[in-house]
Order: sequence, then structure tokens, then C-alpha cells
Amino acid sequence: IFFRTTSRIMGLLNKSRVGVRHVSTMARASWRVGDIQLHGALAADNEKTRLLLGKDAVEFCSELNRKFAHEVVALSEQRRQLMRDTRQALQEGRFEDLAVPASDANWKVAPPPTVLETRRVEITGPANDPKMVINMLNSGADACMIDLEDSMAPSAQNVVDGHHNIYKAVRGELTAEKNEDGSIKRYTIGSTVATPMVRVRGLHMKEVHATASHVGPMPATLFDVGLHLFNNGRYLQDRGSGPFLYVPKMHTGVEAKVLEDVLAFCEAELGLEKNATKVTTLIETLPAIFRTEEIAQALAGRLVGQNCGRWDWLASRSYYLGSNANYVHPDREHTGMEQSFNKAYSKRVVQTAHQRGFHAMGGMSAFIPVSGDQAKTEEALKKVAVDKALEIENGHDGAWVAHPGMVQPVLDQFKAAFKDATHQKASKNSMDEKISVQDIVALESELLSSSKRTEKGLRQNLSVALQYMGHYLSGNGAVGINNMMEDLATFEMSRHSIRSWIDSKVDITFADGSQKPLTMETLEKVLAEEVATLKAANSKLPYSDASEVLLRGLKENPEFISRISGEYLNPEFARGIVIGSRMLRVLSSKEFGGHLDENQGIKFDADLVRSLLGSRPELRTGADLVRHRGRFLNRLLESGDTC
Repeated sequence: IFFRTTSRIMGLLNKSRVGVRHVSTMARASWRVGDIQLHGALAADNEKTRLLLGKDAVEFCSELNRKFAHEVVALSEQRRQLMRDTRQALQEGRFEDLAVPASDANWKVAPPPTVLETRRVEITGPANDPKMVINMLNSGADACMIDLEDSMAPSAQNVVDGHHNIYKAVRGELTAEKNEDGSIKRYTIGSTVATPMVRVRGLHMKEVHATASHVGPMPATLFDVGLHLFNNGRYLQDRGSGPFLYVPKMHTGVEAKVLEDVLAFCEAELGLEKNATKVTTLIETLPAIFRTEEIAQALAGRLVGQNCGRWDWLASRSYYLGSNANYVHPDREHTGMEQSFNKAYSKRVVQTAHQRGFHAMGGMSAFIPVSGDQAKTEEALKKVAVDKALEIENGHDGAWVAHPGMVQPVLDQFKAAFKDATHQKASKNSMDEKISVQDIVALESELLSSSKRTEKGLRQNLSVALQYMGHYLSGNGAVGINNMMEDLATFEMSRHSIRSWIDSKVDITFADGSQKPLTMETLEKVLAEEVATLKAANSKLPYSDASEVLLRGLKENPEFISRISGEYLNPEFARGIVIGSRMLRVLSSKEFGGHLDENQGIKFDADLVRSLLGSRPELRTGADLVRHRGRFLNRLLESGDTC
């Protein structure tokens, strides 16, 4: 009752401020429009936010949130049940229960726009870096995926910068200046550019800088889709170049149907043509590979591709299968796409895509040129060539690269294979193979040997995860590590692989030759050693926080790390609760009751927060509780919008 009443009070008090930015006593901007309260950089009044987040744009996002947020939030519980059902079926050997057959043997998706017929090479990178976006557009690739998800750390400023760069890029107006070797170099978009596509954040993520009374933080998918289509949808449609989306982390056709409803609503409200928004879904979770048909059919009017998200696929396998010793992954060097289970995964995507008439996109080849080392660059090019040859053989119509220097070699390889065609949808590659659930989940017997799970592999996973998270918490989501371009998926793959070794109690081969299971105690010891090594090499990155995120991720074992990492990336919203559309946070340990401070606002300790939930034992009567909560509300309302 308290929370509902508080929400209503604050809604009434804020009516007079709808559409007006103001600053709380914490000197942190906030802005309420409709049901949405924006915080931090999203609410700041500057050139970028005035361009992107005008009153009409935020009102549209607010309406989208009102209509669909509860559905998106409900998907979280469905995913948890899906995980329980999947693990139970595998434990009992009911493999075919996982497969979801096609409901109609003859259906096809709508034909793609002409501009998306050719997708031999797509380049990807973070939306928040203007130089990278410009270089991707100028790279010579057929398309570029401007990423708001795994390669962009979602701080408030990065979210603003990412959407701003997309707005400018699709209009050819994006520029960047960099100080290189003592001189300023200016980057601009050329006359011939790759087709822009935008990867929005997944359904599991929250935009903590946009809160609403009925659901708390806005689902990030709704925020990204709503803002992008409001600002750019009509512009792209009128020029025949979009809007085109990539959507990550799909699990089921139910999720795809929610996405379809969201996009249909946006198109109707914004005056776009029906199915103008084209979608490529990433097939990168274990449940999704058994539901490629139902995901595609739910989006049949707008689907133009399915993509193999490799690192996330391996992470999802470990998450769903990791407690079973029969499915535990070896060291990462033994999990390449040449392995039979990965081939089956790739071919299943190809089969669904070509049967239903859309593109089967291969995965990322993360190798990048090594500046100043031609030998290592040639080695990277050879590895990429082998990788792409396998994807072409499996039947893929194109693939991803992570660096402009890899575009032309891969494009030449696909052109040579396709000859005069722009894709190979008519190819029989993989189409006649029978692929079972066991083909997809089972590992070859030699990969189950304890000799393939080593302390070296453990340390590699820990080191890469720590290095990546150190950069991520510093605001950089695309990181070159060991001559590979990594994003959040490498952290997730490493984390889930380690946890599966612990849960399954399989033997690990340690450096001293011993073979024994990995325990949490041993893990923490090795983790501390890796942190010390990295700190000695680079003390500037926040390795202590990175270690906390990794260790919490290993112990709490969520499917995705975004909730935990978000507490460190956006610490001003860590462990907060939403009252109405406002965020209450524990700012410091001060005497109960707090006090007003013109620079920092009201400070409350954890005891006060607990008391708001009715657990303050010394408040023995209802009158005491009412007085206590009344004092709190008075202080809250006096302080402004953020406490």
C-alpha cells in the first residue's frame, strides 16, 4: 500500500513538471515525461539529448513502455522455467522433447528488400564510438551492424552517444576527430557506405536511467527500439535503407511474438509501412537452436536473417548443460566451429533459413590485424580464411568480421565461392542432412577427457574475463585481447565454462600433473593470482571491481551478467529500489533519519531502506510506522527527484 500510495502522490506532484528538465539536490539531472523518469546523462539538457530525447520522443517511449513492459518482464520467469525444463529433459534423456517442429511445412518469409539481398560480409562494432562507426560504414562491407548491446558498455553517456551516432550516421552527417601522432585527423562518412543495421539490447536488459512507476527500469529493448524508430524510422524507410534491426538473445517463439507486437505497434503509431522494420535474430542460446522455426514464423513478415552468435552460443550451452558431466566443455581452444556439435548448430540455422527463404548469417571471426607485425597479421588472415571456408561449406550466405582490415579478404572469399550470385539460398549444402538434438548437444568423446580441461585453460578464461570486464567497467565494450576483438560474450563464455567445471565435478588437469575437480576455494585462489598478475601489468584498470563482478557471477550464476555488472558500471543505481518513477538508493552509512545537504541531498543508511519495507522492529505501533513513513516522504519530496 505504501509503495502504491507513494507512486500516486509523486505522480500528482510531477504533473506540473511533465516535459520539463530539472535538477535535484544531488546536482544530478532528471526529467519526467509521461510515465518515464529519465536520469543522469539521459536527462541532461544538451545538444545530443535535445536532438534525441525531445518531449515527443520520450512520450512515445513512455507509451511503448506502458503497453509492453509487463509482457517483457514476464518473459524472465518463462526463461527460468525453460531452463528448468531443459535441464530436466536432458537429465532424463528426453532429447526430442527439446525440439519444436514446424507448424507448417510450406511457409516462407516475405522477400527481403533489394539492399539486403547481398550480405556476404558484415562488420560490427560499438555504437558509442564515432570513429569506429565511420570506419565500419566506409569499410567496403555489404552491411555494418552498429551495436548497442554486447560491444557497448551501457553507461548513460554511452547510451546517449550510441543513439546520437546512429542518428547522425544514417544521415551521413557523423564526423569524428582524433589526435593521432600529434596531429588532428578528421573522419567523415564517404559516398559509398555499408548498409546500416542496429543491434538493440536484449530482452533481459534494463535501461536503469529510464524508470517507470509500474515496472521500475524500462526494458532496454523497448527503449532502444522506441527511440531508434521514432528518430530514424521514417527517414530510413523513405530512402529504402531501413530500418533494419539485429535482435539478440532470443530463446523462444513467444519472445519473438512479443517483439513482433512491439514492432507492429511502433510502425502503426509512427506512420511506417507495415513490416517496414526488418529483423535479423541472433541464434545464440541453447533453447533458440531448437526453435529456429517458431522464432522465424513469429516474425515471418519482417525476418531477413538468422545469425550464429558463437561465443554466446557456447556460453548458453555451458549454462544449460554445465551440471551434466557428459556435456562439459573442454578448454576454449578445443571449442572451434570445426567441432561436430558446432557444425550441427551452424547447419541447423542454414536449414531453417534456406527452407524458409531468408539469409543464414555466419558468426564473428574475432581475429584482427596486428599493427606492426606482418607475420601475425598473415596468421590471423589464414585463420579467418579457414573459418569462412567452413561457413561457406555449411551453406551460410555471409558472415561477420570485427575489423575493416578483414573485410576485403573475406569478401573476396565469398565472391569466389558464390560466383555471380549474392547468396547461396538455392544451394543444397547441409539441406539434406538429418540433424538431431543429440548432434547439437553431444560432445565428441575425446573432448570429454580430463586432459582437455586444464589449469592453463582455467587461467586463460579467468585472465580474458578479467581483462575484458576491467575495460567494460571503464566504459569500453569492444576490447582487443590477445589479437582478437572481444565483446561481452567472451566474458560470458569464460564465466559459464568455469562454473560448469565446478557444478559437474569433472576432473581438471592441474599444472603439477594432478587431476581433481575444481572447487570454489581453488577457483578463488587462482582468481586472486590472476588479478595480481594483471594489476602488476596495468594498474589503471579496475581489476578489483572486475574480480568482484566475475566472482559474483560465478557464485550467483545468472544467465546473463548484466544485472551484476550494471551495479558497478552504473553505481549510482546500484541496489536501488524504485518508488514511483524515482530511484531510492543507499548513499552512505549515516545516522538514521538522514539530513539535507545542498551538494548531495538526503543520505540514508541500509537500515532506513529496510524500514521502508516494514521490517523496523522498534516501531511497535501503527502510529509510529505512519509517522516514520510520513517524515521520510516529507524529506523525499523536499529533496527533489533522486535520493
